[in-house]
Amino acid sequence: MLRNPHSLALQLFGIAHQIAGAIAEGSIDDQSFFPGRLTRSQLAEGLASHLLTVRPIPGEAIIYMQVESRPNAEAWRVKLPFWTVEEGGRSDLCLCLHIRRQGAELVGQIEDVHPSTQSLATA
Repeated sequence: MLRNPHSLALQLFGIAHQIAGAIAEGSIDDQSFFPGRLTRSQLAEGLASHLLTVRPIPGEAIIYMQVESRPNAEAWRVKLPFWTVEEGGRSDLCLCLHIRRQGAELVGQIEDVHPSTQSLATA
């Protein structure tokens, strides 16, 4: 179990950064989706409906990351804004992930995409 919260935050950000980068590259077929939530086709449709071109997020985006611990599990809900070409940087559209410990590794799954005005609790 990790005792350093900064180390955990960096690991969670690393996973979110990788998944957001894959979405920016159009590699959503390779991503894992949290069961019962957003599907691959819904993600593609959602991004298309917002008319946004997602680009890889910069390292300094960690300051915008929100993390909520899941009760009774080594799991976290992570919310991070996308960066887009059209908005010239940080977007109002956010990526929500479910990240859990699986053995010695952390594994991320896409949960949702929604406007940043939604809090983690209501998303």
